[in-house]
Amino acid sequence: MLDVSTALSALLFVASNVVDTVLYSKFRKRDHFNYRTFTQLDPEYIQSEWEFRSAHRDLELVASLLNAMAWFSLISPILQVAWMQSHRGSRQPAVHATMAALVIGGSVSELLATVMFIGGTNAAEWLSKDFNLDDWTADGGDQIGWRVLEVAYMLMRGMML
Repeated sequence: MLDVSTALSALLFVASNVVDTVLYSKFRKRDHFNYRTFTQLDPEYIQSEWEFRSAHRDLELVASLLNAMAWFSLISPILQVAWMQSHRGSRQPAVHATMAALVIGGSVSELLATVMFIGGTNAAEWLSKDFNLDDWTADGGDQIGWRVLEVAYMLMRGMML
């Protein structure tokens, strides 16, 4: 008989990966991508990239939340397996307690990292929409803010990876 918590965890992982696949296919098919202008931190390119990201933000948010819920829902099935393998705590309790501690720690860490990443991307999107990123020096029109935002976003994504 299929356990409900196991089925829920598997369903959430599959749903998260399906939404991630759809999102990655949209990012791979974007017309404006140019690696050279990306590495040159061209402000016009960065602005078009942020418009694209903003248009697909909901899909990214859904994928992230599904992934976090999937990891968190994985706790119950693994705890059940550890309990069954230990013969209700009578066989090698230290090994199975370690297994339980690792799954709880890993799942909570993944949940917190995902929530922090969602918060960071929300803040970056807010910066891209509502803050002055075009004019930071006395000369005017330098668009340094767009470059700073993109570098900070790349660092945040690298930290999550």
